[in-house]
Amino acid sequence: MSLNEVIAQEELTDEAGEVASPHDEQPPTNTGGELNDIAALAAELCGTSLVALSLINGSLQWYTPESGLRADAVQTDLLFCAYAICDPGQVLVVPDTEQDLRFATSPFVKAGPRARFYAGAPLLTSTGQGIGALCVLDTAPRDLSPGQLNGLQLLARMVVTHLETQQLLAFKDRALQHERRMALEIRAQLSAIGAASSDMVSFVDRRYIYRYVNDTYKKYINKPLNLIEGHPVAEILGEDAFRRTSKPLLDEALAGNPVEYGWTLVTPTKEEKHLDILYTPARDTAGNVLGVVVRARDVTKFKELEANLRATVSSLERVNALQKEFIYILSHDLREPLNSIINFSTMLSADIADKLDAKGRRYLDFINSAGTRMRRLLDDLLSFVRLEQPQDAFTDCDLNVILSEIQQDMDSTLRLRNGTIDAGPMPVVKAHASMLRLLLQNLISNGMKFQKADTRPLITVTAERLEKTWQISVRDNGIGIPADKLEVIFRLFHRLNSRKDYEGSGLGLAMCRRVAMYHRGRIWAESTLGEGSVFHVELPAEAEPATVDERAAAGLV
Repeated sequence: MSLNEVIAQEELTDEAGEVASPHDEQPPTNTGGELNDIAALAAELCGTSLVALSLINGSLQWYTPESGLRADAVQTDLLFCAYAICDPGQVLVVPDTEQDLRFATSPFVKAGPRARFYAGAPLLTSTGQGIGALCVLDTAPRDLSPGQLNGLQLLARMVVTHLETQQLLAFKDRALQHERRMALEIRAQLSAIGAASSDMVSFVDRRYIYRYVNDTYKKYINKPLNLIEGHPVAEILGEDAFRRTSKPLLDEALAGNPVEYGWTLVTPTKEEKHLDILYTPARDTAGNVLGVVVRARDVTKFKELEANLRATVSSLERVNALQKEFIYILSHDLREPLNSIINFSTMLSADIADKLDAKGRRYLDFINSAGTRMRRLLDDLLSFVRLEQPQDAFTDCDLNVILSEIQQDMDSTLRLRNGTIDAGPMPVVKAHASMLRLLLQNLISNGMKFQKADTRPLITVTAERLEKTWQISVRDNGIGIPADKLEVIFRLFHRLNSRKDYEGSGLGLAMCRRVAMYHRGRIWAESTLGEGSVFHVELPAEAEPATVDERAAAGLV
């Protein structure tokens, strides 16, 4: 029986199928003719007729050198080997086994091979583990010289070195097979994911070799599949790009850390592509990193849109600056000559009104009223523009206090028109105080203004708590609004009535809408012609200023 047939092969994987460490078990021993040669050399060195390689896994091999290391194997309790490895520092020598009570009754002595002489050099691994002995035997009593003993120990160390080398090679081979098996599983999973993906998906193993790429990746690289899969990353991307960029990121992912970064790729067709790339460690069931899944998303169009957006924003900022400058001119530079027109027309009315006929006095009144309207329009324009960038922060605003202040400010108007403001209990809301005051004052002023002749204005202000909002309602008993105009009244400069009947610039409700949207709220109206209107303002109970995008949607920037 040959050595390969006698000694059982050790497994490299544990019960869970996980790759074991090469130091977790004793070395495998089915290593072929090399051990046969060492055994023959031991017999030759010691001049014995028999040589044995006994292992604690329960196997015994013994040979007659004259027959080319051919013999029958005898399964035994390995009594000799057990004693040999108990003293690892030296060779166990038994000159006459029949005279040694430990071995006199052993099958080795009484039956085949009838060993009367035994010398065993312990087999010790690099970690100090005893795994057996290299033994020389003879059928007659004898002894070994010091040189033979040293030689036998040296051969025993050669046996262990050979076994451990074979173990390491076998471990690496099994580990490689395990890695390849897991890589195939990962490839199968990625194939299902990557087939329908518009992203570039690839799998790179620990040796920086592509093991899988999807069709999208193949199209970007513009190479056939057989020239990508199985080839090093450096070969596909170029050695310089691999060393400077890809390898450090792959190494980080192989260490178990996901990596995300942006990269600009120049394709073989000279197109420039912007990619967002994610390196994700791919692990086996034991958590060992087998490679890296690389997912690259083409964000070139998004980059272009982003650049266009930046250009648009920059253009809007310039337009906004010009608009502010224009409004400043309107509200400041035009105010002085307008004030002069109003003042001089008033003076003329006082000085020469009695000297003018009815037509002249009417013309003078036209000049004065037109100038007054223009000044009011400029004031409203300035207020409207100032809504874009309020300086005060959101605070707790007591609407009871705000309504009391509005009522005081409008006292003369209320007296003149014999009007009434009836306000129920109001909440404290988180808001921009001056903006909220402007909103309520505009709604109340409109209710006082748009009245039928000989009607006493009655403005009712109420508050209702909804699930997450407060709904503030301002109701009047005025002329009402046509149903088809309930939306357009919030547009800039939109008027439903003649200036001859009702004064105003058409900016009040537009400002109210801006204020509501700045608070992430909304405003709408309900009305019955001839009976009156109610304006509802819904504000979040815990409001914060609108974001830039929300303000842009509301026309605030």
